Amino acid sequence: MEGLKSFFASHRPADLTAEVLEEQILVLESKAEKIEYDHWNSQPHLDAAQLLRQDANALKTVLSRVVASQSPIPSFERSARYHTGAIVLDAGAIWQKTGNADVFSQPGRSDDWAVIAGKPIPQAAPAPAVMDLRLGVSAQLPNKTAKDRAELKRWQAIEKDVLEYIKEAGISEASLQSPISFRFLLIARSALIQSFREEISERDEVIDQLKKRIDALEAGGIAYKGIWQRAASYAKGSIVTDGGSAWIALKNTEDGDKPGDANSWQLMVKAGRNGRDTPAP
Repeated sequence: MEGLKSFFASHRPADLTAEVLEEQILVLESKAEKIEYDHWNSQPHLDAAQLLRQDANALKTVLSRVVASQSPIPSFERSARYHTGAIVLDAGAIWQKTGNADVFSQPGRSDDWAVIAGKPIPQAAPAPAVMDLRLGVSAQLPNKTAKDRAELKRWQAIEKDVLEYIKEAGISEASLQSPISFRFLLIARSALIQSFREEISERDEVIDQLKKRIDALEAGGIAYKGIWQRAASYAKGSIVTDGGSAWIALKNTEDGDKPGDANSWQLMVKAGRNGRDTPAP
């Protein structure tokens, strides 16, 4: 690590040339080879040699960018994966990855990075991992009058519903660490979807009620119950015969409600007179 610190202390990235980089790579590899030769049976020395070779490999990446006429040291990209020893520019300083190759982390916010040149510019605190709606609408509402308290309670309920939806929707923690404007966009989107869900739920309740009414009507439709019985009661829509006539119940009847005497029955088919209403052959 000290080798690169010393090198970048005397060489600005803008002044790096292929010749300078090749010379420094040769110096690092020669030092590593000498240590390995002189201390082949000492693990601490072999580890030191490995660090020198790691620095040499990092400079080889810088050299390839110079040869390709690109910026010698790339800027840090949040979505990129960096291997141990990688060199990047971030927050006004040059950093080197010292941690595990498979870990996503950001310079200045993780122990996986170390400054090798420059002084980092202070960074703003990262967005909280959990969205805090106390900074939302309800926090800005007054709480003085009864009307104010009712409005505050209404918005707190809305925010609670939004948080529940965010939890159910499985919005990632990375999304909740996004810039504040994007997080509030998530809130608005979630609130809109929650509103749609409530409307759909109300519609489904109405549909269920209508289905139940239809089922009840179909179940209680016209049904022939045979000859009227004094000791029986009949449901609305029941058809009986009595004295040769057919009657339909206009409403639920009680025991003893005789067709023709009670107003719960209506005549459907009147009985004919024997031998008189039959047409001549």
